Amino acid sequence: MPGLAFADDGLTFDGLPFAQASYAQQLRVAVAMGLAVNPALKVLLIKHGNALDQTSLTLLTELAQDAGAQVWLEKVAEAADGVSVFIEDGHRVEAVPS
Repeated sequence: MPGLAFADDGLTFDGLPFAQASYAQQLRVAVAMGLAVNPALKVLLIKHGNALDQTSLTLLTELAQDAGAQVWLEKVAEAADGVSVFIEDGHRVEAVPS
């Protein structure tokens, strides 16, 4: 990933400590690294999807589309709007009508 480097005091991005990178920059690096680990599979699991705002979700969608990858996003929700698979205790369950 261009700009990513290892320094004596840790990981850097564009010459600054990685922790100082914006969330969007950190997300780009994480997606690139995740896809590089197994380029043949091209599936990423993102936990804590509730922490992503709409801008971050859009960026994640664009990154996945550009790479021809799938992103599986773990998100906790009360309503079933937009959700097509429910997993409880490791098993797929039918959606409960709201």
